[in-house]
Amino acid sequence: MSKIIIVILTTLVLQVNAQQSTDMVLPSSPAFSILNYEPSVVMKPTSNKDLGADILNSFDEQGKLLMNIGLDVSPYWLKSRPTLTREQYLNPGVGQCFIQSLNISAATVKDSITNQNKLGAGIRFKLVNGRPLPEYLKAEKELNTQLNISNIIGGAIAQVGTAIQTRLAAINFIVSNLTALNYSTNLIEQLQQAATARAENFDDSPGGIRNFLTDLNSTVIDSNGALVEKVAHLNKKRTGLIIEIAAATGFNSSSKKSFERGGIWLNASNYFTPSDAWTITARYLFANKDSGINNFDIGFSYIKELNKINIAVEGAFRWYNASIPDINSNNQPITRTEKDFTYRLSAQGSYRIFADVSFNISVGKDFNAPFISSNGFFSVFGFNYSLFRKPAVNLAPAPATN
Repeated sequence: MSKIIIVILTTLVLQVNAQQSTDMVLPSSPAFSILNYEPSVVMKPTSNKDLGADILNSFDEQGKLLMNIGLDVSPYWLKSRPTLTREQYLNPGVGQCFIQSLNISAATVKDSITNQNKLGAGIRFKLVNGRPLPEYLKAEKELNTQLNISNIIGGAIAQVGTAIQTRLAAINFIVSNLTALNYSTNLIEQLQQAATARAENFDDSPGGIRNFLTDLNSTVIDSNGALVEKVAHLNKKRTGLIIEIAAATGFNSSSKKSFERGGIWLNASNYFTPSDAWTITARYLFANKDSGINNFDIGFSYIKELNKINIAVEGAFRWYNASIPDINSNNQPITRTEKDFTYRLSAQGSYRIFADVSFNISVGKDFNAPFISSNGFFSVFGFNYSLFRKPAVNLAPAPATN
């Protein structure tokens, strides 16, 4: 979804420096994050065949690696998993959670200033992934019911003119199949009443019966769209402990001193209710160059999600080691090492005015930095406006192909 973000700054002292980002959240693609770069082309293969083709397309005719290309892949999902049970997927053990969530990323970039080629590689995975919400299990069950009803109606359409000669026979076909699948009497009666009411608008010719069943199926498909969106949303929200780890390294392929930087992230969060969570994040960033900074950060946050208001409070502590080019008393160039401790405190709030418009506020104190002299206090107020609406969910069956 494209967005236009209108931000009104009242007081803003943000420090953009060699400490890199103050955002401690685990990066979705660690290889891109370690390079501070988003590739112009990101390949996300979903099968072994796609992965092989993408890797081949990453090289030119001379066999040289192309720049500005990224790869983001989850190896476990490159092939179908017919033996994977629903219970294993929803409530995996540590090993299963690791292989299900393992994501590997890689990126190449050509620095427009130094004209040097840089490479990044990273991994991200979970060891514990909480448990699904009761609302998710309920919505998933409802969706499966709707999909089964749609399939049964599709089966009835296929038998019009043979086993099914009237609208009543079509309704009885649907009812008998739902009964055989042990669906509740209440559900079957509701569908039977809805089908009987719609059948009055059609006749008993083969075309009329097909049109009746197609119309009935359209109502089921329409209701499926809302359920699909609900299931997709709830699938991302889990309660309980979640532990996630990420790591990345960056290299300069144009220099003998190839290794430039690396990073390790550890995130532990606990959603003790669907709308309340605490999070602890640790991050270690290290660099291998003269003006680099080595940071060890540890932070905490508390998030409260209400109907229209989201509130978050966070704090982070940083121990850094900076190598700073300097000149001594004899006017000779030296590298000065500075070690210090600093912290960040902030509070954020968001109020949803309409479905596509929200008001946001963020206030706090940022990290101090060895390269910039400032107190780091900031306040940001703004509106977030979604210009384009999400496309409608289309669950109509694809046309048959030979």
